[in-house]
Parts: sequence; C-alpha cells; structure tokens
Amino acid sequence: MKNIQIKHQPPEVVDVVHLIKIVCLKGDGIDEPIRRVERYYEINGGFLFEKDY
Repeated sequence: MKNIQIKHQPPEVVDVVHLIKIVCLKGDGIDEPIRRVERYYEINGGFLFEKDY
C-alpha cells in the first residue's frame, strides 16, 4: 500500500454566512429507508441544498 502525503494548503477564502439549517426525517420505511437529512435555506426562505445521510 502506498503512503500518500497530503500537503496542507491554507484556505483561499473564508466567509461568514447566515443560513437556516433544518434537520428532519425523510423516507417512508418501505421504498425509501427512513433517514436524517439536513436542509439548508437562505435567510429569506429560498431552498439551497439538502444533505442526505
């Protein structure tokens, strides 16, 4: 097995952002497994993305 070295690089940009994060359950347990998801929205309510576990 090769030993891979990862060189640390400092971040190019760091921003402070204000988001709404909602954690909820998704799925019906039959066709889709029940799982936790995180949904992210803009402060004005616009949907951004969903993170599915």
